[in-house]
Amino acid sequence: VCAAGGTQALAERVEALASWVENVRDVLRAGHQPVGAIAVTVDTCPAAIRPQVRSFSARLAAGHGAEQAVRRFADDIDDPLADLVAVGLLVAITRGAETEGVLSSLAAQTRHAAERRRIVEAERAPVQREVQMVSVVMCVLLAGLLVFGRSSYLDAYDDAAGQVVLAVVLLAYAALVVW
Repeated sequence: VCAAGGTQALAERVEALASWVENVRDVLRAGHQPVGAIAVTVDTCPAAIRPQVRSFSARLAAGHGAEQAVRRFADDIDDPLADLVAVGLLVAITRGAETEGVLSSLAAQTRHAAERRRIVEAERAPVQREVQMVSVVMCVLLAGLLVFGRSSYLDAYDDAAGQVVLAVVLLAYAALVVW
């Protein structure tokens, strides 16, 4: 469940990044300079990345170097696509407002990547459900065996060596499920 929630948040963040880049591009078309366009879009950017965009805009307004501010922005977003967007924003900031094509291309690439991630996650969902079901069945069987299985079958696990072997097997299974 945590992995699915984290993946959903990641997909939302990538989609938000694409929307925000399109918004910056549109503001640039209206005649703003790149730093001003970033500042104008802070309040209207998607909530998933608003804190990062607000920090980015504040760094630019405070006079931090464009490259340093862009790098911190990419680090704050923490996604490979954010690195690509950061490079495009750095080009826009250093070359001026005539970089609409770069931003349009970045937005299209980011949207495409977000869609690919959604498709991959949709393909993974059935496998994840199967693993969860197998894990639940294994846990129920193990618990039932420990509670009701008072036969000679469990005698091998009565001593310390048997407990160590059982612990190793259970830890290996847990590690595989987490992996």
